[in-house]
Amino acid sequence: MVLLGAILSRAVAGASAMIPTLRAGATIVILHRTLAMIIMRWPALNNLVSGHERQLVREGKLNREEMRSGLISHADLKIALRKKGGGIDLDEVASAALERNGEISIRTKSE
Repeated sequence: MVLLGAILSRAVAGASAMIPTLRAGATIVILHRTLAMIIMRWPALNNLVSGHERQLVREGKLNREEMRSGLISHADLKIALRKKGGGIDLDEVASAALERNGEISIRTKSE
């Protein structure tokens, strides 16, 4: 959406010619729609395009390799813990996962 808005704003602002800019916007929309239909038809491609869930914490223990692969720092994890329950400790975490949408979901041992 940001890319499409940036491209179309060039036509509105007069920085680029209208027709080529609209064609570029239409191309982005068509490619997005086509990719979505391909993924719906062949779900195996979904992991390739959208990635997969990464287990960052299991039973209070950090998985540093998954954190590194997901580009998640210890500070990012602390922020997610604060958002979850007002600053729960790592010892209280049953699991924490980096979801495909980029959010960190946390399940405590008490849940």
